[in-house]
Amino acid sequence: MKKQIFITLIIIGLIVAVGCQKSDYREVKKYTIEQFMGTTSIFGSSFSHDEKEILFTSDKSGIYNAYKLSIESGKEEQLTYS
Repeated sequence: MKKQIFITLIIIGLIVAVGCQKSDYREVKKYTIEQFMGTTSIFGSSFSHDEKEILFTSDKSGIYNAYKLSIESGKEEQLTYS
């Protein structure tokens, strides 16, 4: 019984030792508050009924509004002005 407990403790110790080894961590990029606040969110995209435009919501103007994007020309148009 004591031998089984001893072996179990050795195995747990090895698992902990292997888990604590230094891995190859990549450095996390840091952003300034200006960069963070200057981001634009886009969500809720879907195709128009004729599938010629993509409709989406964005806070590009500082507040969320609806936009459409022409698939052919790539021209973006703001639809609402909140």
